[in-house]
Amino acid sequence: MLCEISPAENLKTKLCGLGFTEEGSRIKSKVDELKAAYDREESPNLEEYEPNTVASLLKQYLRELPENLLTKELMPRFEDACGKSTEAEKVQECQRLLKELPECNHLLISWLIVHMDHCQHKKGFFIGVLLHV
Repeated sequence: MLCEISPAENLKTKLCGLGFTEEGSRIKSKVDELKAAYDREESPNLEEYEPNTVASLLKQYLRELPENLLTKELMPRFEDACGKSTEAEKVQECQRLLKELPECNHLLISWLIVHMDHCQHKKGFFIGVLLHV
């Protein structure tokens, strides 16, 4: 179920500052091992894994969600929003559309945006475009 985001919440500490922005691990067996632990509702020690492995698990989790985070209904409107002529129009329309998402989708996207922004701040960058989700 989309509302059950505990694996993503558990991963955030390990990812931030340890390479969330890096390319995911190519070691499928380690990702599978971590996924199996979460499927058994265990809480593996993420310090035992490379940051890329943890990031790959998060990406896999997002890919395997039962529905698109932006929903089939709203996806074309998000795509249209990205085609707006000015950055301000893009941001305004995306923020409006985010409010139309189901609560669980909105919560997960909000967490991802805030988390990525936090990680970027730790690295000296800033991603503030959609922070007012």
